[in-house]
Amino acid sequence: MTRYRVAVDTGGTFTDVMLLEPATGAIQTVKVPSNPAHPDRAVVEGILALGVDPAAIAFLGHGTTVAINTLVQRKGVKTGLITTRGFRDVLEIQRTNRPDMYNLFFRKPVPLAPRNLRAEIDERILADGTVATPLDIDALHAAVAALLAQGIQALAICFLNSYVNPAHEEQAAAYVRAHFPDLAVTASVEVAKEWREYERSSTAVLNAYLTPSVSDYLSRLDGAMGEQGYSGRVLITRSDGGLTLSRSAARHPAIMLMSGPAGGVLGAAEYGRVCGYPNLITFDIGGTTCDVSLIRNGQPLLVRDRLVEGYPVLAPFIDIYSIGAGGGTLGWVDGAAMLRVGPQSAGADPGPACYGRGGDQPTITDAYVVLGLVDPTRFLGGKMPLQPDLAHAAVARLAAQVGMDVPACAAGMITILDHAMTAALRVVSVERGHDPRDFALMAFGGAGALHLGALARELGIPRGLVPRYPSLFSAWGILAADLRHAYTQTVNRPTSELTAAQIAAWIDEMIAQGTTQLHADGVTPGEMVFAVSLDMRYQGQEHNVNVPATLPFNEDALVALEQSFHAAHERAYTYALPNDPIMVTNVRVDAIGRQPTPAPQLWRAGGDAAHALRHRRPVLLSLRTGYVETPVYDRERLAAGVTLEGPCIVEEPTSTTVVQSGQCLTVDDYGNLVLAVM
Repeated sequence: MTRYRVAVDTGGTFTDVMLLEPATGAIQTVKVPSNPAHPDRAVVEGILALGVDPAAIAFLGHGTTVAINTLVQRKGVKTGLITTRGFRDVLEIQRTNRPDMYNLFFRKPVPLAPRNLRAEIDERILADGTVATPLDIDALHAAVAALLAQGIQALAICFLNSYVNPAHEEQAAAYVRAHFPDLAVTASVEVAKEWREYERSSTAVLNAYLTPSVSDYLSRLDGAMGEQGYSGRVLITRSDGGLTLSRSAARHPAIMLMSGPAGGVLGAAEYGRVCGYPNLITFDIGGTTCDVSLIRNGQPLLVRDRLVEGYPVLAPFIDIYSIGAGGGTLGWVDGAAMLRVGPQSAGADPGPACYGRGGDQPTITDAYVVLGLVDPTRFLGGKMPLQPDLAHAAVARLAAQVGMDVPACAAGMITILDHAMTAALRVVSVERGHDPRDFALMAFGGAGALHLGALARELGIPRGLVPRYPSLFSAWGILAADLRHAYTQTVNRPTSELTAAQIAAWIDEMIAQGTTQLHADGVTPGEMVFAVSLDMRYQGQEHNVNVPATLPFNEDALVALEQSFHAAHERAYTYALPNDPIMVTNVRVDAIGRQPTPAPQLWRAGGDAAHALRHRRPVLLSLRTGYVETPVYDRERLAAGVTLEGPCIVEEPTSTTVVQSGQCLTVDDYGNLVLAVM
């Protein structure tokens, strides 16, 4: 029996499914509408639509929005927190800094565990790990019982200095699980074994808040796939682009908050390495969001903590910046009668007006239809025809409110969205010290290629790239992902007080933990890889620079590490202080279980431009020129080496590429569309 590899990416509007036949490299894709109320049903529906026996699937990877949607919509369960006496209000006090310095209306996020659901008990571990006050088990039992009486369904446990000595947290978690088995319990050291009490408390509470919802979803999905005959494991994409077993993800949902977008960036990095584009700025436009990221030397940039919906999360993330901008983004009028776009979205239900599902508000997709950018008869390869009269009517109502004609209003919506996305691309490039002209701009997601030419021109980026299967590219990235687990040991000591042997001992301990976990995941020793890095800073500084380390870790490696830190600090902040003492904050080990990676296939299909010309249709690319009869080409019929001059449009079943006037597009050897921006 042929064994297939399948990846599923659930988005706000569509659920994307990709099947790879490893023996031949053949790929099959399916796109089905997402089911926000029951996302697991759309996953199963999409897999069954492939037409293969689920029993023949050897690998099933899944990028899901369940965790982030639960947080955004505040649909997690009632959550309590037990902490060290005197630290009940850490979640309330938070930090004195302002994430948005110039926002006069900034408000701190409301704690997910309100004050009446936070309890203090007697226990105390000192900063050096010694026990000053033993854990009071009777007080623990009474506190949990009192919180249960108030209706909590999940509990976080976070004690002071537990990252140094986790004994009390581990003892408390074991006790609660044994005596209150129906309660979802998260100990902070299980999800964030790092210093900084507020961030660690926040991560533990957020994880507990999400656990029942995510666990229920993954349990339903595992059960539904088992009923269909699938006997393997469901692997979930983590926020750092790695994979983890669904049973692990169910216990640690905080690591999968950016599960879906991470797959696309990971895929872009792998794809770029093979196709000769190691430096990329990526943007992924789906139905609800635009997710942008930067890849340098073939590697996505990672951050080890970030704010999600205002809450700090201590977990590794691919550095992705997201805004509310997608095909379902709504156009509207503000109190000054000015045209605005987003961040609100029509989502999958009812969706854009042109879907004909009851939506009557104008969306970006409706604007595409009005301007002729999207062929309503060929949407999703003709499987889901759009209704242009409904799109025109929706945009016309908006145009009347702002005193514009319909085409100008639709073009205005696109322009406003372009400016918002340009600002997002500047955040991950210019604002972080990277010159966008040194990168290629890769577009994916269902709507990414529609904006590629305009965004590249605005940023001065000379080359754009549309990979194969752009609207399902996050699914392709999931097929390229490896199993991954992250381990951290907080040190917070100057290098002058550390020896290479001490650091090596911490590294060896975490490698042993990773080896045990990967072995339990079914990874053989030959497929295990360990990446080591240290968080470092100059003494007195607040923020860290993460510096990769080499193995084996010895005195020479420590000296090289200090030199690498100075260089990394200068790249990030334009200066180095070679005579200042260096602090090591954290030692990190990423345990990686290598998985088979799909290789981009050489493109041999198609013919010349004349052979691929489908028709011409009126398209409005500029208000100055108005609607112009524009050639439309079929991507599947374009051979490698073909060059097209703009303005023109290249269509494929689930995506459309717009080539602006003065730009040209070439099909490379892998079938990528390479845009030269002039």
